[in-house]
Amino acid sequence: MENWYVVRVLFAQGKKLAGELAARGFNVYFPSRFTIEKDAAGVKKVVEKPLLPSMLFVRTDLRSFWDLCHEPLAYFSPYYNHFEINADGRNPYLTVDDRQMENFQKITATRNEHVLAFRKGACRFKSGDWVRVVSGEFAGVEGRVARIKGQTRVVVELEGVCMLATAYIPSSFLKKISPSKPE
Repeated sequence: MENWYVVRVLFAQGKKLAGELAARGFNVYFPSRFTIEKDAAGVKKVVEKPLLPSMLFVRTDLRSFWDLCHEPLAYFSPYYNHFEINADGRNPYLTVDDRQMENFQKITATRNEHVLAFRKGACRFKSGDWVRVVSGEFAGVEGRVARIKGQTRVVVELEGVCMLATAYIPSSFLKKISPSKPE
């Protein structure tokens, strides 16, 4: 069975490692965000930057991931889930479920500079309602409604990794749903 595994990379090596692993046939995801910056001439341009500079996500089966972790790559190591212990008495690799990863990828695929990544506990949920975004650039994203920086946003959590908030979403673009994953 394949899972999304979370790996730690040395600073500024994420994109390079993602390219190397993709060339070897691995399904990888290196999240980025887009910001608007002015160049030396004062012209505004959209710049892509790593969202989580030291993290990369690899979708593969456990055996292939284990083999990958034991290769002599100087800038790669797995994250472990420190809240669980497996049958061997060790912490298992940190994984992200497919639904959470799908929502995470939908949000980071937009070129919106107002997407935020943060640690759990850094936001207050407005109502805690589970919603689906039905219109706009975040259409299809499912998460919980939160009020961040005075705006209504939808928050998606990658358990054990981070939380990600969309840019402002008008409430008319939201439809209340039952959670696809129990809390």
